Amino acid sequence: MNKEIILLLEQGYSLLTPTMRLSRYLNNEYAALQLDSGKSVWESPDIIPWHAWLHRFWDDYSVYDDIALLRLTAWQQQSVWLNIVKNSDYSRDILQPQSVARRAIQAWDLTHQWQLPLYPKDIFISHDVRAFQSWAHSFEKICETENWIDEVRLADILTQRLTHKPLQQKQKVALLGFENIHPQQRSFLHVLSESGSEVKLLPFENNNRTLQVSSFEDTEDEVNAVANWAKQLLESKRCGKVGVVVPNLEKLRTKISSNFDDVLMAEDILSASELSSRPYSISLGQGLNSFSIIAAAFSILALVEQPLAIKELGVLLRSPFLQDAGDEKSKRAALDALLRENGETYLSISTLIYINSLLPVHSRCDSFIQQIIKWQETFEQFPAKQSAREWAQSFSQLLTLFNWPGDRALNSTEYQTIQAWQDLLMRFISLDIVNTRQSYRSALAQLRQLASAFSFQPETEEVPVQVMGTAGAAAMQFEHLWIMGLHEDIWPGPLEPNPFIPLALQREHKLPFGSSESHLHHARQLTDNLIKSATEIVVSYPQNEKERQLRPSPLLKEYIEKSTDFQVGRAISFQKIIFESASFDYELDDVAPEIETGQRVRGGTGLFKDQAACAFRAFARHRIRARTLKNADIGLDAMERGSLLHDVMQQFWTKVSGHSALMNLSEAEAKLSIEESIDAVLTASHKQRPLTLTDRFMSIEKRRLIALVEEWLELEKKRQSFEVKACELKHNFEFANIELHTRIDRIDKLEDGREIIIDYKTGKASANDWFDDRPNEPQLPLYAITSKAELAAIVFAIVKRGESSFVGLADGDNLFPAVKNIMQTKHVDNFENWQGVLKKWEKVMTQLADDFRRGKADVEPKNVNTCRYCDLHAFCRIYEKADSELGFDSMSGHHDD
Repeated sequence: MNKEIILLLEQGYSLLTPTMRLSRYLNNEYAALQLDSGKSVWESPDIIPWHAWLHRFWDDYSVYDDIALLRLTAWQQQSVWLNIVKNSDYSRDILQPQSVARRAIQAWDLTHQWQLPLYPKDIFISHDVRAFQSWAHSFEKICETENWIDEVRLADILTQRLTHKPLQQKQKVALLGFENIHPQQRSFLHVLSESGSEVKLLPFENNNRTLQVSSFEDTEDEVNAVANWAKQLLESKRCGKVGVVVPNLEKLRTKISSNFDDVLMAEDILSASELSSRPYSISLGQGLNSFSIIAAAFSILALVEQPLAIKELGVLLRSPFLQDAGDEKSKRAALDALLRENGETYLSISTLIYINSLLPVHSRCDSFIQQIIKWQETFEQFPAKQSAREWAQSFSQLLTLFNWPGDRALNSTEYQTIQAWQDLLMRFISLDIVNTRQSYRSALAQLRQLASAFSFQPETEEVPVQVMGTAGAAAMQFEHLWIMGLHEDIWPGPLEPNPFIPLALQREHKLPFGSSESHLHHARQLTDNLIKSATEIVVSYPQNEKERQLRPSPLLKEYIEKSTDFQVGRAISFQKIIFESASFDYELDDVAPEIETGQRVRGGTGLFKDQAACAFRAFARHRIRARTLKNADIGLDAMERGSLLHDVMQQFWTKVSGHSALMNLSEAEAKLSIEESIDAVLTASHKQRPLTLTDRFMSIEKRRLIALVEEWLELEKKRQSFEVKACELKHNFEFANIELHTRIDRIDKLEDGREIIIDYKTGKASANDWFDDRPNEPQLPLYAITSKAELAAIVFAIVKRGESSFVGLADGDNLFPAVKNIMQTKHVDNFENWQGVLKKWEKVMTQLADDFRRGKADVEPKNVNTCRYCDLHAFCRIYEKADSELGFDSMSGHHDD
């Protein structure tokens, strides 16, 4: 802060800034100077943003001149404009009225700030401009009727009033950081000055000594270089104030935060530190609804939306901001998993209560369910329509039922966010002035819109490194400043004239975004001012973005010519710091605790399939019950469609007992039996998943199943005579001290008394999957070796439109179309007969069971496809294992086919 500013403040001047951030920065600078001079108490300087000063001036002058106008807040004005746009004759052509209303308000503001005629003559008026003129006229009429005044017209009215009735108490005003003084401000300040007040426009101070321009491979390299540069300055004794200016900060916020944390906080990254402990701050507010504590509040209030979205409900279940969230943490996670298993993307509250009842008594989320029920009972008591104030009270009442924001103590950021929520509710209540009574859904939608537009940033302690956008940054003084990302697409950026103001008018009055010349002039002026704002300046740009080559901004040409060489090393990543500094002891740990002799293990045939595919997968799934959460999706997946087919086949063969009965059915009887079987299955499925299996969906699914089953039965007719002995038979047996609980799709009995085991498949399958020490499909071989009956064959029934077939092995000829006798296959060289095959399978299965019981759990997938369709990658960390014989790319997790 220079001496001139300090002197003006001491003389009682009000220092006006274009942004709140600059005001806060200057207040902190002034306080630091007072502390450095040894003072403990001083008079607070009047450093205030322009809009806040104008509001204060208006309030004071209104009393002085008896102005009986109610000043609308920005929120109230937005609501009025939105209602005008929605109710206008142009609304039928508008898809996003909220966005259109914002652009219309911007046009209204620009019209007054740049003193443009609202109804210009001799200028072409487009459809959009004509719509805006209609809306503006409506807005003027409403304000006149209601005695309202909006913010942008405050300066105009004050200019008129001051001309006739100057203030008795003169003002002392100094402006700092204004890159453009628009005509409306100029007129107001001129009248203020003419009436005897003192008005000063402070120039941008030039502190620059060195300027360096550098380019980087891409934005990632550029951000990393900035972080490393800041780290070097922080570790040196010449740090001072460090600034980073980013034109597209909103887009790069996450990338910058991640890189800065990794480089500047490597030693603290594993600790649960709050934002205040970081040596940098990002001066960019976020929508209030983006904070998790506020998102939880909206999830509670959105319970009115029936049926409930599974994703929203999952967020609510996992939220720490609800009553008993800590006590029921594990239970709620289990309920979330169960809801996903249900498969529906939406569900009703009654379904939620029912699914919770399916959990064991000690695992139910009774507290959460009671909160839901109480919410529903309370909501039903609300009137259909209320005022904003009444709805705000209702919202708070509903949140209290969940004890939001929870039982635990809030940290600093959360506490500030709750205070911001209270401010949001007060702004929502203020809409009563411009709104009529409305429904709950309408009120909630309006509150959401306000929260999205409510830019909030938790306050933190002063930190040495400040990351900011371009607005107001030029007047902030730094010892070191890096302006990054100045490539040709960003700086000066695309021209975006307002569509509701005639383009010719924007060009004539030289609005900043109205013409290429004005836009370029504004960008050049801002660039010069930014470069003046620091002793040492670094300017940079990326050379590439997503395989597209970038060039530096044309505004950097003169600075590149003057620049000195600049290099900054790339920071070592956090992961490398750990691995390079650590000392490792290696121990091979691929054997789980052995299952004691005599101790039975429970499971299904999937245990053997997993053990054959990868021992670790079998250990994870069947010893410690590791599972990946299912993602509910629209419609039915392949597995669910396969289950429907299984159920239809069971229904059909329960009525039609075998080959003879099938052959005796007329075409009409067969069709009727198929349709009845499908109807029964779809009706039962509809009760379980009513939101997925709608009437239209069931009609489509029924046609698919009819075509599939009819095609399949034609293949069944070509077989030898058989009787269907059992369908979907629960088969519980013991093998190698492992209790197996399975379900056999179908067992047929031939005329000679032998049996056939059939497994339905809707995808590809091969008998080759059985002949391996690690078989891909061990299910049928297991059934075969444990069957007490004499088997004639085991087969896959491939039920697939246009590709239906039997695949398997038979102990005889012509038992199935295209299924060969075991003695006629390539496997005959290894086995003398059918019994030899069974002995081989028994040996393989016994070995797999023995490996599982001994605790064999090494990460050793059979092939690449084993991992491709596995959901345990994060657990076994296979892609971190440099195992070249598997063909994995250990970094990307991809395989080179």
